[in-house]
Amino acid sequence: MAKGFSISGPQAVAVQPEWLKARLTEKRLFTDANGYRLETIEIRNVWESSKRTTILYDMIFSNGGEKRRQLYVGSLVPTGKLAKEQVAFEKHVTQRPKWGPAVTTLPEINLVLASFPSDRKMALLREEDVVRWLERHTNILPWKVADASAGTRLRCELDVLKYVPAKRFTTLCRVHHQNEHGNWQTFLLVAKQLNEPHKARQLCNSLKQLNRELVRVYERLQHEAPDLEPIPFIIPKAYGVLDSRSTAFIEFVPGENLKRLLPQLEIGSVFQRVGGLLAVFHRIEKRVRKHITFRNEVAEVRLALDTVIDALPELEKRLMHYYHEFRKFVFQDDAPKVLLHGSFRLNHIFLADDRLALLDLDSIRMGHPAYDLANFLSSLYYLEAQEKITADERMAITEAFLLGYARAAAHDLSPTSVLWFLSSLLINKQAFKYVTHQHGDRGYKVLRMLGLAERCLQLAFAPPIKVHQLTDLMSILP
Repeated sequence: MAKGFSISGPQAVAVQPEWLKARLTEKRLFTDANGYRLETIEIRNVWESSKRTTILYDMIFSNGGEKRRQLYVGSLVPTGKLAKEQVAFEKHVTQRPKWGPAVTTLPEINLVLASFPSDRKMALLREEDVVRWLERHTNILPWKVADASAGTRLRCELDVLKYVPAKRFTTLCRVHHQNEHGNWQTFLLVAKQLNEPHKARQLCNSLKQLNRELVRVYERLQHEAPDLEPIPFIIPKAYGVLDSRSTAFIEFVPGENLKRLLPQLEIGSVFQRVGGLLAVFHRIEKRVRKHITFRNEVAEVRLALDTVIDALPELEKRLMHYYHEFRKFVFQDDAPKVLLHGSFRLNHIFLADDRLALLDLDSIRMGHPAYDLANFLSSLYYLEAQEKITADERMAITEAFLLGYARAAAHDLSPTSVLWFLSSLLINKQAFKYVTHQHGDRGYKVLRMLGLAERCLQLAFAPPIKVHQLTDLMSILP
């Protein structure tokens, strides 16, 4: 079984490329009249949910010399759902592939395979869509185009960056431009497709406003806190929207996310900057409609617990006791509502040429600043449970992050507020993820998250020492 994938049972062969290649070769569907045959299969990504597991395959075809690639999206569904899933994909195939069938099934493992781009609910972005949009918006190109209709040519290649079926499709667009002199130049931009046009417009407008407000934050800090050295960071710029594909085109930010770079980072200096970045972001005076509140956080935990109890009924008594205690918390600070990133974690922070960039701003909310801190900390516990980082690394990152945030924060936060949100997110994000993603050892890992959540809640009510500063959390975090 491919490393890192948690699919279990008979369906596990779906992530075994050699088995899958042999089975598809037996079906003799992946050949063409020009002699191209399926040579190898690579797995790009796997997304797991309670309803299906979606796999993005890279099928490599060869005629003995020349090679061709065709992406396929596979959908693993429960028994009895295969026919319905096949019909759903057949309705949304946007074009017939050059190599291989548009849609096929492997009934023995309940797998539907559809040529990519194909999605059950979204008409996914294509290369020609990007070219047509750019031809109408040549003013965004990084070089001057005197006359787009006189000898200017464009072509585009799409590289899939992230795909959440029926919700989000993010691609890197490699745009090649030929001017009237025959010279080709290349530039990159990111296309983020969402499942409704208003969401793409909202994202585009939000990025434009965030960039304007970020400039104002630094101007205010120069006057209000001249001794503070604010952490400069980048928020991607927005170019425009393609309404027919619910797609926002945004700036490509080079570099790698901190999750990938972690083994080579100097933790102390980098994560103090990350903490400072979040503190500066919380100073942005933008307002949005969606909010994180005590009431809706309690509701989120209740929904997550229902899902966990359905999967692990033996934990019901313990989980419900936790829930009844969780609802009794009373905030001990008067921190104002601020703009929240909403999903602040390592893979949404990029480092390029010693510059930090904050990406994936689709989930911005208003709410208590402790939410973003707790989101970051809960993601570290998840990485530790997945054996991606050690306990010592988690503690070192946490210490530097909290110190960096405290130095640049506009308001004091009660450490107990962070503990309460951390308790919540360990349940409604991390434990919930272990259950819905069908992890083979989910019982053990859910218990790990539950134990941490219970301890955080206990500390939020009655910390063993007096905690007044955010950095005091290091003394009591589990």
